[in-house]
This record gives sequence, structure tokens and C-alpha cells, in this order.
Amino acid sequence: MQKNRPVFEKLESNTILSYDVQSEDSRAQSVERRIRAQLRLRSEVPGLDVRFPSGHKLDKYGFKRSARMNQYNITGKNALVTGANRGIGKVITEALIANGVGKVYAAVRTPSTVAPLVAEHGDKIVPVEFDLAKSDLIKIAAEKARDTHIVINNAGVLRTATALSADAIKELTFEIDMNVFGLIRTVQAFAPVLKANGGGAFVQLNSVVSMKCFPNFATYCASKAASYSITQALRTELAEQGTAVFSVHPGPIATDMSDHAGLASMAEPPSLVADAILDAFKTGTFHVFPDAMARQIGTAYLSFAESVIEADINEGS
Repeated sequence: MQKNRPVFEKLESNTILSYDVQSEDSRAQSVERRIRAQLRLRSEVPGLDVRFPSGHKLDKYGFKRSARMNQYNITGKNALVTGANRGIGKVITEALIANGVGKVYAAVRTPSTVAPLVAEHGDKIVPVEFDLAKSDLIKIAAEKARDTHIVINNAGVLRTATALSADAIKELTFEIDMNVFGLIRTVQAFAPVLKANGGGAFVQLNSVVSMKCFPNFATYCASKAASYSITQALRTELAEQGTAVFSVHPGPIATDMSDHAGLASMAEPPSLVADAILDAFKTGTFHVFPDAMARQIGTAYLSFAESVIEADINEGS
């Protein structure tokens, strides 16, 4: 076999970096991993296009498209966004409208708080009462929004409790109920809706703390690790009905939640999350890492994610 010949030339904007391999077997996959290791901070080279023999290429954040392609065209589709009245949810809602979504069901506890969005976007915004803790209310929302193609579960809660805090169990119980059981309640109500409308897409807002526990937020981290695990299961289960699933892992983002957690000084704009989700719809990337901290963790996590999390491994393998 001809020896692999790497091409590592000066990386400039709009450069195509290729790797010459004769076959597309496990060696080629190893080559891909080595190239990605060379491009840990690929975002510093705008417009760089990295291609491999298999035909895969990295998205603009430096992460390869999943082998199970999840691309989803949002044009003309209807979406439901939980927690749409502020923070990341509001920015995602506005980005969806700006990028061709037909309408967005703004799923919030108090529908009147969506009034500013309605005033700006008219009938493209439909307020819907929604609470992650209330199964009956979620089921009613699913009935009202039965023409939904995209569900983005952005809502969640954060408590600043360590594992040794006196109220750790109380806070974790609350976070599990909202961040994990709330996810399950939502997807159980909306999976049939998505199936009836052709499959659609389900986006879960997880976090970098799904992968890395920070002691001051131990209970929150545990709840997000659990929601990430459920999201992995949904990726497989919902694929059977044609639903594309995306797991979004932001770092500190400028919201009321990050301010409350004392992370304002390092928080990045919510628009990064919306942009990354829109890009994931185009590329089919399951793991979405929107900001600088997320990309740092995501780059280190990538090889494991592709080899284990996104691999077709079942209980009997």
C-alpha cells in the first residue's frame, strides 16, 4: 500500500486541507483524528475547509459531521421553543424567524411575557403556556402546537449547590425534576407530533457541565449529565421515526442564569448558541459546541464522542 502523505501547508482563509490516503478503512479514520488534533483551534482560520477521503468535512466550528446525517431544512417549518421569553430562548426564537421558520410557539410559564416578541413579529409568534414540571400542561401545549416540526428544549434551572451543601439533595431533586424529568415529559408529549409531521428535529440544550463537573455547581452538573445521557438515547430512539436530534453544550452565556451563578465576567453572547444550532441543522452535527469554552472542551472530547457516543454500539457489542 502506498504510504499516506499528509499535506500541512500554511493555513490561510478559504484553503482546502486534504489528506491523501489510498483506502477508506480504519486507517483513514485514524488519519482524520490526527488531522483534527492539528486543528484544535480551527476557528482561528476562517473559511478553512478540511476534507477527508470518506467525503466528510468539518463544520465551521471544527467538528465533523456525524456519520448518521442529521441535516434538517428549517425553511417554512414551525418550531416550539421552551423558555422563549428571555435569554438564549429569546435569541433562538428571533434567529429562527430571521432564517425562514414559519412560526414559533413560544412555550413559557407566563404567556404575557412573550408580548414584546409578538409586537415585533406578529402572528409568527404564538404564546403557549408551558412548565417543565407539569405533564398535563405540556400535553396541552403539544395539542395546541400539533403542527410543530422542530422542538428546542431550552428551558432549565440552575442551583449553586456543592455535593457537601446542606441542601444538596433538595437542590438536586429540583434540578433533576426540571432538567431531566422535564426533558422526558417534553419529548414524550412531542415525539408523536414530530412523527406525524414527517420526523422533524429535536434540540436539547445541555451544557459543557454535562461532560465536566465544576464543584461549586455539582448538583446542576449532575442534572445536566443526566439530561445529556437521555439525549443520547433519544438520538437513537427518535431516528426510527426520522427525527434528527441535536445536543447543544454551551459554556457560560450572558443570561440571567449566568449572572445569578456569578459567571457574568466570562459569559459570551447568546447569539453564539443560536448561530451554532442553525449551523447544526445544516451540517447534521449531533454535538454542538457554540462558544470558546465549549469548543475547548468539545475538541478534547471529540475523539471519545465519535468513537463511543456516536458509534453504533449496542448493549450486546
